[in-house]
Amino acid sequence: MTQQADDELLQLWKDEWSKAGWEPRLIGIEEAMRHPQYAQYNSILDGLPNLKVYDRYCFLRWLAMSVVGGGWMSDYDTFPLHPTLMTDGSSLLPNSGMLTVHEHSKFGGVPDLVSGSAVEFDRVGKALIDNCRLHYQDSFWSDMFAMHDVYVDTVENGRPIYIMSKNVVPGQVVMRQKGISERTCRRTHSKYAIHFSHYAIEFGETASFGVDGTSPEHRPLVAREWLRQWRAECLGKDESGYINGRALAS
Repeated sequence: MTQQADDELLQLWKDEWSKAGWEPRLIGIEEAMRHPQYAQYNSILDGLPNLKVYDRYCFLRWLAMSVVGGGWMSDYDTFPLHPTLMTDGSSLLPNSGMLTVHEHSKFGGVPDLVSGSAVEFDRVGKALIDNCRLHYQDSFWSDMFAMHDVYVDTVENGRPIYIMSKNVVPGQVVMRQKGISERTCRRTHSKYAIHFSHYAIEFGETASFGVDGTSPEHRPLVAREWLRQWRAECLGKDESGYINGRALAS
């Protein structure tokens, strides 16, 4: 993505979560470096010869989340749909703070919306980085691939390393047809959020949302227009979907 498209997507993420009553907060390398074992785990990542800066930060964000006290972590291409359901009327995290990945796939969790305590982010984050030791010869590795890897291993042992839920709808699932339909409303009912990944833009129908193309650069435009149409068609007149005063990190 270009820097301009990147900035526009990030601003849209901030605006949408703020309108939904959350307090978006950006976390970065500064927070990760405050982790007492940052140097140790960063050196493990040095062993991946083809690791890009973006993917390194995706691993290190788990340590950063443990430093800031845990809570909710969202990718900047994930936007709120029914965020009141995320809190269930209280300040408690889902599943008593156990690490929960809210987008499900047949391989394991997709870490676009994650909740957990500081201890849980620390525990799983270290496991993801430790997993990199097994993939030093791979041409590409990411925290999502590591999440799938460790999930399969721990399920086989009868103790999944994290909880996986179906609270985020993948963008491509609701962009297979033109526009927003009643089917779209049913598919997004009771979902916390929607994830506009690169894959969603590449394989979803985008023309209904003002874009003629499938480039990642189009994500801010597609996300903004999809959310506008979805609110008009799917949200009831008395349903704001908003809450007050919760923090969200990306």
